[in-house]
Amino acid sequence: MRYRIIIDTQDAEQEPEAPFTLNVHRDDDDGTPSVLLHEIGTGGGALIGSDIPSMLRDLADAWGSREVIHEGDDESAIRSAAEWRESEKEG
Repeated sequence: MRYRIIIDTQDAEQEPEAPFTLNVHRDDDDGTPSVLLHEIGTGGGALIGSDIPSMLRDLADAWGSREVIHEGDDESAIRSAAEWRESEKEG
């Protein structure tokens, strides 16, 4: 299992005050990046901001509170090695 945290400036021209977008993806079973995002917190799919360290702290807080949810199966992102091992047993 691989999670990808992607920070880009795709919308920088439209949002010069908050040019960064942070998304979380989980790779599909074949190892390719999933098209489906994780929703982060109550705000939806991505974090948008102008300060990357703050955005990463917000992501860490959301992840720790089980507020990083996969769009495809509504499961929260795995937070620990123990959770990962349990998911491997179930899967």
